[in-house]
Amino acid sequence: MIFEKPGSFGPPGFSFFGARRALFSVQGEAHVLRVLPGIPLHDGDPLDLHYRAGIADLSPVRNVIPWIPQDPTPRFDHIVMPFQDEYFTDLVHRYSVAGPRYTSYPPAPHFSSDFTAEDYLSKLARMRMRRTNVEEGPAEYLHGHNGLSVYVHLPFCRSMCHYCGCHMLVTNGRTRIERYLHYLRKEIDLTASHVGDANQVVQLHWGGGTPTYLTPVEINQLMTAIAGHFQFTPGAEISLEADPRGLTAAHLQAAREAGFNRLSIGVQDLDPLVQEAIHRVQPAELVQDVTETARRLGFQSISYDLIYGLPHQTPDGFLNTVSQVIAMAPDRLSLFGYAHVPRTKKRQRLIRDSWLPSPEMRMRIFIAAVKMLTD
Repeated sequence: MIFEKPGSFGPPGFSFFGARRALFSVQGEAHVLRVLPGIPLHDGDPLDLHYRAGIADLSPVRNVIPWIPQDPTPRFDHIVMPFQDEYFTDLVHRYSVAGPRYTSYPPAPHFSSDFTAEDYLSKLARMRMRRTNVEEGPAEYLHGHNGLSVYVHLPFCRSMCHYCGCHMLVTNGRTRIERYLHYLRKEIDLTASHVGDANQVVQLHWGGGTPTYLTPVEINQLMTAIAGHFQFTPGAEISLEADPRGLTAAHLQAAREAGFNRLSIGVQDLDPLVQEAIHRVQPAELVQDVTETARRLGFQSISYDLIYGLPHQTPDGFLNTVSQVIAMAPDRLSLFGYAHVPRTKKRQRLIRDSWLPSPEMRMRIFIAAVKMLTD
């Protein structure tokens, strides 16, 4: 990169970020740009430049100062891509640690018994009050408050996936499921009594566990209980998670009749060796059949979940899965990193540490998948 006085901007390790993200350093007379993983960058690419001092350890942003170079198209003597030097290897090892899940808000570490039932009822009452004070009706209420997003947790599964970090229970006893559904309907009734007219739902999602482990009749009965108390707005997103194993056309038909318009299919990986290690064997043909049936029944959006970092995964093997998934053309795709926490999730002890890809290999798998999906 060409500066008038490159040394005057501080020690090596400036962070330049904006439309792209990278680290710039001065090594002798050379100006070196280190590109962060997953961010394509090429010599001559324009950058929106800022800098911050002392970010070699990627500490929180401090003293961000906008700075525009005289040359609007920076040039670099060297561009170092990930894994070509020890800097990135150090970063990968430093941050390859277990952390709280970010798929729920607030994340688990912020859950506390200090939030009582009275606090919950108070929040429901304030929400109801906001709705009551809007004279224009539901449309005006939704414009200002976006409506409700409702999540229903159905924890039951027919078998245990060894990688799973969710709250779930393997059971073959239908009586246990029926009892849970009984109390779930009571909870729906109770919550609805406190929500009152503020019952406009813009999003409904059933997760688990395996929601499609319910029978078709149970799917319809539960949705009837929800629809009896809550009103779905036009265009509401109504989705449920599905395990292709044991999923029949009757389940999907019942879901469509109940009003579901989105389907999330757990694929994870299509490599037979990986599937065997995580105790979730489901051939690609099965996923394809479920997808085609769902489309034929009129589901508006079909999404797949993939997981990288699972046992025995390699970049080439996972790219084979990604290639097959692209051919199936889901409407949405989620790519999650496997969180190996056997201390808290005992089922994960069935996955040996030696089976897992190294931190560097895990990052290579992720970058390769992102590249294939975005090229």
